[in-house]
Amino acid sequence: MVAGGGGNRGGRGGVMTDLDPKDIPPGAVILSDDLYSPIAWLIRLITHRRQHVVGSYSHGMIAGRVGHVISQGALLREQKIDRWLRRCRLKVWVPVTPAGALDWMALDEMFRAATRRLAKRWWKRMYDPLGILGQWLGARWLQSPWADYCTEMTGEVAWVADSRIPIHESPAGLNAWFKQHGDRWMELGVIEPE
Repeated sequence: MVAGGGGNRGGRGGVMTDLDPKDIPPGAVILSDDLYSPIAWLIRLITHRRQHVVGSYSHGMIAGRVGHVISQGALLREQKIDRWLRRCRLKVWVPVTPAGALDWMALDEMFRAATRRLAKRWWKRMYDPLGILGQWLGARWLQSPWADYCTEMTGEVAWVADSRIPIHESPAGLNAWFKQHGDRWMELGVIEPE
């Protein structure tokens, strides 16, 4: 099920209400909220308390090949989007040109940046528990130099399209940032769980 929800929060036109998951362009930013996970609930709680950011997203990832996502779990890997569609609300953000059209060149750069990360050695694709601890403590500088947490990877990939993007941000914080930067980002749609 796809929800439109009151127009594009970025300020350009309306949110696509007939978004098919297979139509998500490779390279797009996908924020998810697992509605059934206690870990997702804990991430939202800590984000609200520590960062004072209101939002319901608890994970960030990049659209991979059609029907796939590149997600930072214990290891960064590409997986079918179907797993996420069963349990999660997904919000899709894409870069746009000054005229408001999808920026296909930026999406391609983002997709290539994400796939280059998949080619790294396994230990350089590991999750960064120290970075999460830093987020929880409000010390964003506290993190492993060789590992990323989910929205850190997402932010670094999106940075190739927009160097203003915050790299060490929570999922809800990224969502808020995208909303504030409608000159460069557009909400493509929200997909509710099946």
